[in-house]
This record gives sequence, structure tokens and C-alpha cells, in this order.
Amino acid sequence: MHHNVTTIDETIGQDPDRYSYEATVEANGNIFRAKVVRGPDVGRSRATVEVLTRPRTWSQVTAQNPGSWFSKTSPPDRPGLNPSRELRPIVINLINRAINILDLEPIPRSTPTTRPRAAPPQHGTVETTENA
Repeated sequence: MHHNVTTIDETIGQDPDRYSYEATVEANGNIFRAKVVRGPDVGRSRATVEVLTRPRTWSQVTAQNPGSWFSKTSPPDRPGLNPSRELRPIVINLINRAINILDLEPIPRSTPTTRPRAAPPQHGTVETTENA
């Protein structure tokens, strides 16, 4: 399934022991943040994706086992390493998985957090609804 995704921000990190790629995107009216960290071994690598929920908190949607992608990426100490080229396909896969998992409808830009409550019926009265 194809999703209309707009990139908001990208961050690349690299040091001798690890490298990372993070993307924040808007898709279907929702904000997703995916991050992949490739360390020197599987145990120090991770790939996760989160969705921004109300009231502005990140909630993890899914993760991908590093064992499924670790051997397909270069070690952190490889000369000329390009973290974006190495890790972007994993990030894109995570974002698409999160969209499919949640199958979200767009979140309205302004949604009331509480709904007005109807007053409880008074003793001895009957509630009715009228069809207009």
C-alpha cells in the first residue's frame, strides 16, 4: 500500500562505535518518528517507530529485530560510510509498517479533549429523544 508521506525532519549521527538515522514524517494527518541505530553488534543496535499522540507524547508502535537487518548494513568503522544510505530503507519500512498497523484516520487539527456531559435525568422524569 502506498502512503502519502511528507518528511518533516531527518537526523544523522555517526561516531566510531555506531551510526544512526532518524526521520520524522507526517502521514495521513499523523506524525511518526522512526530511528535506527547500528552499533558494533546486534545487541547494541535497534530500530523503532513511534507516533505522536495526544497530549503530545510519543508512543512506540513497533520495532524491528536488528537480527533481520544487521548483516545487511556496514560496520560503524567502515571508511566512507553513509548512514542515510545504509539505514533509510529500514526507517522507511518501519514508518510504512506503523501506518499499516494503526490504519489511522487523520487526527483533526483541533480536537476537544473532553466532551460535554449531558445532565443526568431528574427523579421522576423520562428521557426522550426526538428525530428531527
